[in-house]
Amino acid sequence: MKSICILIGRKIKANINRELALIKEFNNYNIDTTFLIPGKDLSFSYYDINDLSYFKKAKHIFINDKKKFMEVIENFDYFLIASWRDYKPLVDILKKNK
Repeated sequence: MKSICILIGRKIKANINRELALIKEFNNYNIDTTFLIPGKDLSFSYYDINDLSYFKKAKHIFINDKKKFMEVIENFDYFLIASWRDYKPLVDILKKNK
């Protein structure tokens, strides 16, 4: 089974779990889905610990530094970046390493 890491987009309180619908879609193609949730040191519109409860039934990883990001990316075949402009430094790392 292939795996995808979805770097979630900006925090929008009214639609905080919008990316969860992607699990079913990727499962249809036999792709395992994990959400990567950046903290305040990686995103200006970050999710906090309380927001993680929305993702408790989904595979997710909370990161708050580039070192952890570098460790995490080795475990996935594909990446979906919800907002590449917000995460340009992370996208640059992915382009360089993947």
